[in-house]
Amino acid sequence: MVLDVDATDDPVHGEQECRFFHGYYGHYCYLPLYIFSGEHLLGARLRPASTDASAGVTAELARSITCEVLSPVAPGLCGERRRIIHTEPSIAGTMAGSGNGRQ
Repeated sequence: MVLDVDATDDPVHGEQECRFFHGYYGHYCYLPLYIFSGEHLLGARLRPASTDASAGVTAELARSITCEVLSPVAPGLCGERRRIIHTEPSIAGTMAGSGNGRQ
């Protein structure tokens, strides 16, 4: 199982709470964190742009993999992930992330 973890900009227009000017993107935005397995979105967390891109990755990975919190958007998806983890405990995991150019 390959998990892709990425943070990207979500531009804001106006005076939204927790907005922050991000120097890399050059505008006010949020910096959401996304976790994908292939084309399937496993988790998303909206965060202020003042947050480091890697902040909270470990907690979000744990939540996405173990399904401690049910997804309000797709409640059936959490049950599907739980079934995969419980029926295939020997699945090898790999995490991929861009790391903003860092290796």
